[in-house]
Amino acid sequence: MGFIAYFSGLKLALVIAAESVLLTVLAQQRNNILLRGGAVLTAVLSGAWVVQFGTGAWRDVFLGTSIILVMLFNGWWEHRHSEGSEPASVRQHSGFFMCLAVALTATITWHAVLPEWRAVAWTVEALLLTAAFHLLRTPPLPIFAQGLAVLAQGWWFFAFALKQPRPNWIVPATF
Repeated sequence: MGFIAYFSGLKLALVIAAESVLLTVLAQQRNNILLRGGAVLTAVLSGAWVVQFGTGAWRDVFLGTSIILVMLFNGWWEHRHSEGSEPASVRQHSGFFMCLAVALTATITWHAVLPEWRAVAWTVEALLLTAAFHLLRTPPLPIFAQGLAVLAQGWWFFAFALKQPRPNWIVPATF
């Protein structure tokens, strides 16, 4: 309760995300379902804070990116240390953290990028997150990253189809 009273905004979200990492690591070491549930709940709370209080300011983008990295670490840790049926399976907890990281990536980009460039930014982020599979070796990450790419395609299609003065040629060419 002391952290919640002292910090505010995305600084509080970063502190809560750090608590999620601590709970994730301790849950794996102790094999405790309550600690794992606490890690999931604090991750959801941190993500909700980013969605609610995130803006396009440089500081908020930096703090939001830090929270995304924390969620990626949580997903990697869960995947690396949990026992699954097969190595390539999408496990429940690691998939949750990876999905949350991709959703927060889309949210931060929504706030930080101009509307006509959102599809391009989401596509680049989806490609980077898909390429991060080779570093993290977590199967849920490219699956959810491709969902972000589909979101980018849909956003661009509907923005292009419904917008009467067509966007400048550079945006579709880049996309």
